[in-house]
Amino acid sequence: MIMDNYSLSVGVIVIKDNKVLLVKHNYGSANGKYLNPGGYLKDGELPEEAAIREVFEETKVKIAPVGMIALRCRSNEWYMVFKANYVDGVPETNPSENSDAVFMDIAEALANPIVTDTAKSLIRAAASNKTIPPVDCRKNRVLYSVDDIE
Repeated sequence: MIMDNYSLSVGVIVIKDNKVLLVKHNYGSANGKYLNPGGYLKDGELPEEAAIREVFEETKVKIAPVGMIALRCRSNEWYMVFKANYVDGVPETNPSENSDAVFMDIAEALANPIVTDTAKSLIRAAASNKTIPPVDCRKNRVLYSVDDIE
């Protein structure tokens, strides 16, 4: 049985035509607020794989991660955030997780009081077009580096 790993999680910022993909949570501390899609890794899953899966599960939108834009850590957990290219799909609500899934204009999202502050910070980071790209280290390992590594 594949289990969620509740100390390892990902978030994703997807920008398409100057709009950002957001979901309106219907549970937890973000209940009723818009934020970027994301969630926990499954056992044996790489962060990029979780990012692709979580965005599709929450919105039915297909994406292609291009690099990491942020990493938040505590002593017992981490949250890695990716910028991703839009590939296909129209956002759909997933009633078990959200009450809305939309591409919202970036300026509107940054000014919207029900978009979380964390999401706003991540949107600004993604809009800077700076990412830390992954390097395939083989053996099911990926390294993120600000410099080319062979």
